[in-house]
Amino acid sequence: MTILVLGGAGYIGSHTVYELIDNGEDVVIIDNLLTGHKEAIHPKARFYKGDIRDREFLDDVFKKEKIDAVIHFAACSLVGESMEKPLKYYDNNLCGTKILLDSMVANGIDKIVFSSTAATYGEPEKVPILETDRTEPTNTYGETKLSMEKMFKWVGKAHGLRYVSLRYFNACGAHISGQIGEDHNPESHLIPLILQVPNGKREYISIFGDDYDTKDGTCVRDYIHVTDLAQAHILAVKYLQAGNESNIFNLGNGVGFTVKEVIDTARKVTSHPIPAKITPRRAGDPAQLIASSEKAKEILHTQYPYYGVMMVKMGDADGMVSGACHSTADTLRPCLQILKTKPGTKLVSAFFLIVVPDCEYGANGAFVFADSGLNQNPTPEELSAIAASSAESFQLLVQEEPVVAMLSHSTKGSAKHPDVDKMVEATRIAKEEHPELKLDGEFQLDAAIVPSVGASKAPGSEVAGKANVLVFPDLDAGNIGYKLAQRLGKAEAYGPVTQGIAKPVNDLSRGCSADDIVGVVAITAVQCQAEDK
Repeated sequence: MTILVLGGAGYIGSHTVYELIDNGEDVVIIDNLLTGHKEAIHPKARFYKGDIRDREFLDDVFKKEKIDAVIHFAACSLVGESMEKPLKYYDNNLCGTKILLDSMVANGIDKIVFSSTAATYGEPEKVPILETDRTEPTNTYGETKLSMEKMFKWVGKAHGLRYVSLRYFNACGAHISGQIGEDHNPESHLIPLILQVPNGKREYISIFGDDYDTKDGTCVRDYIHVTDLAQAHILAVKYLQAGNESNIFNLGNGVGFTVKEVIDTARKVTSHPIPAKITPRRAGDPAQLIASSEKAKEILHTQYPYYGVMMVKMGDADGMVSGACHSTADTLRPCLQILKTKPGTKLVSAFFLIVVPDCEYGANGAFVFADSGLNQNPTPEELSAIAASSAESFQLLVQEEPVVAMLSHSTKGSAKHPDVDKMVEATRIAKEEHPELKLDGEFQLDAAIVPSVGASKAPGSEVAGKANVLVFPDLDAGNIGYKLAQRLGKAEAYGPVTQGIAKPVNDLSRGCSADDIVGVVAITAVQCQAEDK
């Protein structure tokens, strides 16, 4: 997945880029470097210097890069400045976003995560603030961000754009590596401003008003660590990638701190007196801003397949089994987005391990059926890849030599049809690419597994009548085939088991039994052991 991060050289943007790349994503950055820093750009990201108000520039980037989703940090964000220079904020934030959306629509990009602000609520009626609360900004900055959100909504209705807007207050902290952190010019955030005093960069910290209706008269704000914020933006991208509808989420820790409380904490940590001076209120500052993040926790953090796949990615788990209460698509989508394909593998596919009782065919009744569960109508090249992966899976799980049959409604030219031609071509490609395999086709099922029929219909074939790996022409045939074996043949059917993913992740049927779960878990464990060798 390729993610475009607008403002990826800025504070929150650069931290999000680092987290994306740590998650294995491909990242493109656009930044005009007016407030961002070239030194903060991750070396693995592709960087384009430019402005979102430049339509020609945006179109050029979108033509060069295959962008799957956009994360938008490229907005002016100083409350005080927005009240002094409102037209600057309308020009960059609103006009820039309009041009961005023009280009996205023209280039077929339909997913965007927006770094918004809880300033959209204005002076809150209650705390913590919920997403359903009234939005009535008290400053130009909040007004333009709210207008940008509304723009996303209407473009979504007209052009199918899906968006997530993340509303939060004060980001703080730095990357754990110490490579990047907070560095604004001029600095506007409270915590770094406070720390400039013990660092000798200013004599005192200014407190903008001490007559607010709060416990000590100073403004109350909610703080969120920049890395947590970055990860929330990534979760939002995954949420959209999973096909979910547009949404708005608040982010925060749910606990507010007054300006004086933050200063007192800095004094304790630094052992410096940090002189403070009361100055007039800053225009547009609400007294108290605390956001509830319960909705974000409930929706973004309950994407359990994504959470599980991330555990596998990070090495906290060796493999994953899902699907008892999630669709195959919901299970496999995060695998393809996060884990990617196994090196040397052309295609991710799925199979069922079928064990037929009292059966003289296959490997004492054991078969692999593929593709059964994933690829709808594979091409000849894809069928060849499925055959190779299925042979490898059979060898691993059954410990017998794989004998691969490419199935059709025809045996060795007994029927003429484009579907037959597809399997003939798939057989040719597979033999050419994998000469080491016992593989042949095209076969009807009985010619593939019954020795007497195979000898009659395909004399001289080393596969006919002996096959234990069955490659079906499409998903319909594969799924119908395994269900017939399971229900009428009383076979044990384990799967769909995935193959071709970088690490073992397997699916279950939502109609699975407890025994089915145990079986797929056991298969996954075997795959994990093989990965360790």
